Formats: sequence, structure tokens, C-alpha cells
Amino acid sequence: MENVAVDYSAPFRAAWVLIYLACGVSLIPIPVWGFLSIPIPALVLLCIPMLVAAFILSVVVLIRGGLRDGIVLLLISAVVCPVIAVLGPALTTFAWAWIRS
Repeated sequence: MENVAVDYSAPFRAAWVLIYLACGVSLIPIPVWGFLSIPIPALVLLCIPMLVAAFILSVVVLIRGGLRDGIVLLLISAVVCPVIAVLGPALTTFAWAWIRS
């Protein structure tokens, strides 16, 4: 049986889009969420599904033969983005308060 290279660019790009969106949403300062009348758990409800989907897409990239790209996506979606999602709102809120003072 021949080894046929399967294109993994579509799940790779989709995973990166989800990671960018999850990190971008998590960097919105907390007072802005209150101004928009969106409770803080909405942030969690937005980020967690995007990161889970990015994790699943990174596994798809691994299965389709993108070893290096899949491992990078796995590490970013499992380690880096959750840290940004937890620390991002606090850091941007402190920066927002510092700028406004």
C-alpha cells in the first residue's frame, strides 16, 4: 500500500483561527464586559469551546501527517491559550485601569 500525503491545511488554518479568536476574546478587559452587559462567565463559555475545537483539529492535523504542525497546535491549544485565557482579562483590566487613572 502506498503512502499518500493527505492535505491538512484546512484543519490547520481553522485551528489557528480558533486559537486567535479565543486569545483575542480573552484579552478584552473585564470592565468592557460589564459595559456590554455580558457576564464574566460568558468569557469562559466563549473560550472553552473554541479551544476544545482547536485541540480536536490539532489531532486531525496529526492524523493527516502534519507531525510538527500538529504538535505545535496541541501545545498552544492545551498550554499557552488557557494561560492567556486565565491571566489575560486580569492583565488587560490592570492596564485599562492604569491608563484611565
